[in-house]
Amino acid sequence: IVATACPLPPSPPPALRENTLPVPEKFSGELDKCGNFLTQRALIFWQQVQAYATDGAKITLMVGNPEIRSVADFSVDFWILAVKTGWEEKALR
Repeated sequence: IVATACPLPPSPPPALRENTLPVPEKFSGELDKCGNFLTQRALIFWQQVQAYATDGAKITLMVGNPEIRSVADFSVDFWILAVKTGWEEKALR
């Protein structure tokens, strides 16, 4: 009987080190700055895929900002008024 060597399993790939960005300023609650706030968060999600791989991780970053509730309130108010107007979705966009 000839003994043959078993090949070793392949090594796992090296861990990727993600770029870390500083957490941007908290949202001030001013609606004209909302787009910038959301863009900054989107860039963090895009560059730190592993850190924000789950919806829960993303939500934690967003909700960690106490002013985000005012944005949520605005959204709820908007949709309540939208239903009352009876406008079609195309007009609301």
